[in-house]
Amino acid sequence: MIDCRGHYKGREQYVEDNIRRSTESWLRSYSRLIGEKEAKEAVFSLPLFTSSDCHNCGRSIEFFSKDQGETYIAEDECKYKDGFPPIETLFKVSSGVILLFNDFRHDYTDEEKMPYFNINTMAGQKAYSEYYAERGMIMHFVGNTCPDVVQVSDERLDIGCFYCEHEDGCELPECPSPSCKIVNKIGSICTDLWWYCAVDQSEFEHRIGKTTEKYEKEYHATGAWPEIIRAKVTPGLYRAVGQYHIDEDKLFSYIEKIGNL
Repeated sequence: MIDCRGHYKGREQYVEDNIRRSTESWLRSYSRLIGEKEAKEAVFSLPLFTSSDCHNCGRSIEFFSKDQGETYIAEDECKYKDGFPPIETLFKVSSGVILLFNDFRHDYTDEEKMPYFNINTMAGQKAYSEYYAERGMIMHFVGNTCPDVVQVSDERLDIGCFYCEHEDGCELPECPSPSCKIVNKIGSICTDLWWYCAVDQSEFEHRIGKTTEKYEKEYHATGAWPEIIRAKVTPGLYRAVGQYHIDEDKLFSYIEKIGNL
């Protein structure tokens, strides 16, 4: 039996199997050297690790057994035992235009000096998003989805995979549902990166020292095909919310105005 105390949610059986295999391996090795009884005393007096980090908090957790391997208990509770919350970051949009694209990273950091982030965990994804937000760029994980960008209003964009939920004969833009988001689609993001990037146009152009049009022309000259999406919005302070880990079927992220500059 294993008590992960909220860590490794959904993978408890994998963790238990991993710990038991490790324990059996250590016992075999020690038994040959110091005898079976002494081997058990030595092995079960030490903490045991899994072979991976907790998907939510990102930590490698120690497990202890006080009953010779009948039960293993994690050292502490997971900070996110009830699930990982949406990831929120802020950025300023002074130009009134948000640019959305597959990958703007090289214009916003020195990759040789940036810290390491384990983006295979939710804590790592949060830290990665916050790192770029501090430099003026929004990044949120959306998987290998090439999501749509929908202009909900002058103050909100939705990023996700949106499909018509009505009859097969629906022909856009005359959709039978007035709430259908597909009619407001302004583009799709190629996610070779599995993340999307969003920046303020004027700040981006100041940073790269050229217009977006020139940047895009030079980019396409390399043979790359993705287009930069330009969303006209009301200038202000915006919040970007990443929730792909919560809603993997539709709304992966959204960007909304929350204040004035």
